Amino acid sequence: MADKTDSFIKEYKLHTDLSLYEEECDRFIGEMELGLSEKPGGLPMIHTFITDDGEVPRGRGITVMDAGGTNLRVATVRFDASGRPVIENFAKYAMPGTGATITADEMFGRMAEYVIPYAKNNDRVGVCFSYAADATEDRDAVITEFGKEVRVSGAKGLSVGLELQKRLSAAGIGDRRFTVVNDTVATLLAGKSVSESSSNNGYIGHILGTGMNICYTEKTGSIKRLPKGYNKNGGMIINVEAGFYSLYDRGDIDKQLDKKSENPGEHLFEKMISGAYLGKLVKYVLDKAAKEGLLSPAAKERLDALDDLPLVYTDRMFNDPNDDNPLTFCLKSSKEDMSAGVKLIDCVMRRAAYLSAVVVGSALLKADIGKSKGVPAFVCTDGTTYYKTVWLRKHLLPLAEKLITGKLKRYFKSFKVEDAPLIGTAVAGLLN
Repeated sequence: MADKTDSFIKEYKLHTDLSLYEEECDRFIGEMELGLSEKPGGLPMIHTFITDDGEVPRGRGITVMDAGGTNLRVATVRFDASGRPVIENFAKYAMPGTGATITADEMFGRMAEYVIPYAKNNDRVGVCFSYAADATEDRDAVITEFGKEVRVSGAKGLSVGLELQKRLSAAGIGDRRFTVVNDTVATLLAGKSVSESSSNNGYIGHILGTGMNICYTEKTGSIKRLPKGYNKNGGMIINVEAGFYSLYDRGDIDKQLDKKSENPGEHLFEKMISGAYLGKLVKYVLDKAAKEGLLSPAAKERLDALDDLPLVYTDRMFNDPNDDNPLTFCLKSSKEDMSAGVKLIDCVMRRAAYLSAVVVGSALLKADIGKSKGVPAFVCTDGTTYYKTVWLRKHLLPLAEKLITGKLKRYFKSFKVEDAPLIGTAVAGLLN
């Protein structure tokens, strides 16, 4: 049975060939470079017009709004004399548009209502807008679409900062300097807020949660799609939108999951790595294994009756094979079922960790940072999948060390910043 399981893993491309790591990074970087050029194709490589240059001002407050997922958070953020971020007057609300469809006017009206008490005292407002939007040269962002959890009509084409300013002006508040960023950019800048620039030679922002993404600072002279006449000196943070990468050799199970997803043909890389898909992928793998006889009829019957497989079930089984949860129930018919199931799930998690190392390693190479062990790059990572999916985490750090440091000879320090979206957005607004 072990030989049959190994054959299944290879047939459906669930194995991880570490010898191909550098080649995969080269392909990923090639797609990054294509996205930076004026040619069609490649990764989105969204230019943000945001920089991480300079020292964060001390003592100056900024109003910060974090609009992402189902929650909207507002606070004043300042950096004390030692450079430590201080969050004051924190408040949390439901994101307008969750629960029922509203108009764009209603959404911005509510957002402005939440911001007004803060903006009266601060001349700058930073917004972390974690929905699809195109950055503009004036540090604003034009909405392109919302995720299904937020339903807003008539928002496409509207500028976040401009719409909020209109409503602030109507309330008698003068012009405020708006800076709008997404969560990945905010995560990179949150890393800058808690470290001395002399202790590292660059920053990476890494998201591994419901979704997956990365950003880094690129020389503006290498970005061919910037507006005509834009000052090409210095650097600019690039939002890679890494989940769109499509050159990795996927197996038939991956293709089946994509075909049945709500956005077939899109975010192909993300569907092998992120928390939104890993539980589904494990279920697809086990279903296929049961259909092909790797698992017993009893396990197949139980899996067939299981509609969904939340990722938390894998962690519960990892921590305790006897845990009473639906995944364990499906595999505990026999020792052979449990052994084969654990092996297959482990392959899914190990491959996800490997692909995460491709993303981070490629960004370090493209940014040309992390070349010295004494002055490493700082990788600020945010996302519950990275920190709370223990089965995945079992592979993440060892593979990163073996591949990024061992093969690429890039040195990095990975860390977490609490409230990264709020703090990083504050940094963006104070530096830009």
